[in-house]
Amino acid sequence: MNVGIMNSLDTMIRTNDGGQAPLTTFLESPEVRMLIHDLRHLVQAIVGSVDTLQMAMEEHAADLTGKSLDRLRRNTDLAVDMLGHLGADKQVCGREITGCDVAQEIEFITDSLAPLLNDSGITIHQEVSPHTIAKIKKADLDRLLSNLVLNAIEATTDGNAPVTIMAGAVSDEAVQITVQDEGCGIDKDELADILQEGYTTKTQRGNQGLGLAIVKQVLETYSGTMRVQSWPGKGTRFIVCLPSAKKTR
Repeated sequence: MNVGIMNSLDTMIRTNDGGQAPLTTFLESPEVRMLIHDLRHLVQAIVGSVDTLQMAMEEHAADLTGKSLDRLRRNTDLAVDMLGHLGADKQVCGREITGCDVAQEIEFITDSLAPLLNDSGITIHQEVSPHTIAKIKKADLDRLLSNLVLNAIEATTDGNAPVTIMAGAVSDEAVQITVQDEGCGIDKDELADILQEGYTTKTQRGNQGLGLAIVKQVLETYSGTMRVQSWPGKGTRFIVCLPSAKKTR
């Protein structure tokens, strides 16, 4: 496993003539910057799970201990999967993807963000149809979902306002995922720019403008689409469509 990761990193930093590219060039590449952005969030989730695990062990809470260990395992597996694909060909062959259960991944992302949600007081409201299967790799769906949900949380200034996630099949060919907040909203003049790398309306919070750019990159890989509806002062709705896949048994 570690050898595969190192091979992927080595592929990314080698130039065509076999020499070594400068480390700064490697770190400044869009793919690496986006990966570091997502890994930072994963590390935060892992730290939160470790804190919860420590508390659960001190209180001899077996159920919470098991849940925290599951969180740690899933997040570390996701980190390894993301690193393993670093530098891989971005072209995805649809016939190689058996499908990903959207409901399960929404539950995983929501659970991983539990420490952040508890601190902010924000709740997640789910309206998700079971057995909604999208034709997308699990790690990519997790990156898409986590960035959309984190974006919604960051836009929510009122801790009593929920973030709503809806998902379900809209046809035999398409799965729709909606993430909606009741936050600050986006001005009409800014809507055209929000998916561009580096563009952000949240500079005062240290945001780097990468989250929605990552969502765009994932959607382009799987021929997905996204619509954005926003009402300044009232909230924003992101509506994502992905190819559907039948559930394998």
